[in-house]
Amino acid sequence: MGKFDLNQITPILKKVRTGVLKTVKNKDFQKGVALAIPSAIALTYEIGKLKKKSAEKEALYKEALAKEQAIAKELKERTDLSKERQDRLLVYDAELKKELKKLDEENQELKAQIRELEKKKAKE
Repeated sequence: MGKFDLNQITPILKKVRTGVLKTVKNKDFQKGVALAIPSAIALTYEIGKLKKKSAEKEALYKEALAKEQAIAKELKERTDLSKERQDRLLVYDAELKKELKKLDEENQELKAQIRELEKKKAKE
């Protein structure tokens, strides 16, 4: 960057200052500023309220999410327990069926023995 010559910049700064002063002294500008300040204050207040509501909603969302996750975890644990119970019951069922089959076979053998004994008794 080159050096600035203050003698060349001074007239430009005077023109800018004059323009700014004219603008500030302008009644429409003053009215606009007078209207803008309360609007800016109200806007700032509304933004604060919205941020507070947003934070509250975020907190409620996180709380609901935590509850949902806890419920899902509890249901999964119950499902796992139910599955374990179901597996145990299936094992018991299989064992009972084996025992019933053995008992049925023994019953058939006993009936056969009874028939043979009845035949022998009838022959005698």
